[in-house]
Amino acid sequence: KILHSETITTAPTKTYTSSLTPSPFVLTISDPSLQVYYDASDTSTYNPSGINGTQITQWSDKSATAHNAAPLGAVSTRPTVSSNIQNGLTALYFDQNDDGLEIPGLTLLQGLTGSTIIWVGKTLDSGDKQQILCGADKVGSSFVAVNGFELEIAGSASYIIAMAGGSASSDATLDNNFHVHTILFDGTVTGNSYRLKHRVDGLDRTLSFSSNIGATTSSIIDSLILGADEGLLKDFYGYMGGLLIYTRKLSNTEVTNTENFLKTQWGIL
Repeated sequence: KILHSETITTAPTKTYTSSLTPSPFVLTISDPSLQVYYDASDTSTYNPSGINGTQITQWSDKSATAHNAAPLGAVSTRPTVSSNIQNGLTALYFDQNDDGLEIPGLTLLQGLTGSTIIWVGKTLDSGDKQQILCGADKVGSSFVAVNGFELEIAGSASYIIAMAGGSASSDATLDNNFHVHTILFDGTVTGNSYRLKHRVDGLDRTLSFSSNIGATTSSIIDSLILGADEGLLKDFYGYMGGLLIYTRKLSNTEVTNTENFLKTQWGIL
């Protein structure tokens, strides 16, 4: 009898793991609710072209609506393109001398039940009253305040926010660093603290209300002023990095993604 012995060896099983890196968040420029998107780091949005030291005649809107901003002051008192200001990026410098910009044709901001404003920048003077953003009704060559779409530096008292006929002061610390400010308005809910919220660098701030927030934005707003109030006073002194305005309240996920995108872009910790 012949005995046959055979040993069978099984090759070890290999395990493969796949690590997928999520695609980076990108702002949706085509979003119809995005009415304004200014990006100071994009030198192609300036006219004349974004050369360091140039005083601009236009800041182009990157949203699909093309709401371009134009200077309100004389040639010698316009915002200046400034290179390598934050995280190696270019920003727009306002020297507190009639540097205001007008954004016309914003009738779609009228009668809204929700809105989102996101501003990136920093002040160089934490003692004076300064207007970062002001909603207005343009009558002839003058502006009338509408008590909405306002972000103001109230001297040492920090920030004042106005929306839908009401206003509040924020407990956000006022300093000379770059920050991402988010203003969220939702007129469909009840209560001031639910209708208006202020966030800085992704963190909620506490608002103290001096008047009640209405259910809708002004019915006559048609312009925004950057860097000054409706009387072209309270001139801003500092740098602006960007501004986004939506005609709706963004979802929590959208807010977080956009804030993180801007914080990464501008190197804000």
